[in-house]
Amino acid sequence: MEVEIDKQAYYQNYMDELGGIIYSKENIKPGYIVQIRGRHCQVIKANIKTIDIKSISTGMVLRYDYAEIQSIIKAEEVKPKQETEQHPYKTEEILVACRPADNSIYKAYQIIKTTDKTIQIQQIEVVEGKPMFGQFKTNSKPERKKPIVRSYTNQWTVYDSNDWQLTKYIANEVEKRCC
Repeated sequence: MEVEIDKQAYYQNYMDELGGIIYSKENIKPGYIVQIRGRHCQVIKANIKTIDIKSISTGMVLRYDYAEIQSIIKAEEVKPKQETEQHPYKTEEILVACRPADNSIYKAYQIIKTTDKTIQIQQIEVVEGKPMFGQFKTNSKPERKKPIVRSYTNQWTVYDSNDWQLTKYIANEVEKRCC
């Protein structure tokens, strides 16, 4: 046990001698632009020991330790959309879940009611790959869902009871929206 304490003290003294800024959750906030491994990245989430970042050049979302931050480029905190604006969903819109393999519509839901924080959806029939407005499935019941903002895309989304992501159905653009 004493050996481990000595090792800890040795490493702490060595780090103090090296100097530099120690980054942590207190001085790194979501929205900051930081430099990691020579690249500029936007901080999405500050965890206890790590940060989730989105590379500005590639758009990839990665996780790094605070020790890998070289510098802060821009210190401007960004509040999540969920705290600053209301969800974009309206009554009578159709939300669809698409299969990833062939991009076909798996399930469709119609928005029955909306409030400031939630929406109420009910499953509708899908005939030949198209949702049928107002034709509710016989055993379906209304479900209350809370729209959320996905942290790494900063876009609003809703998930059904089986964790399928639901996207807005636009008749001519389904192929583009369901991938």
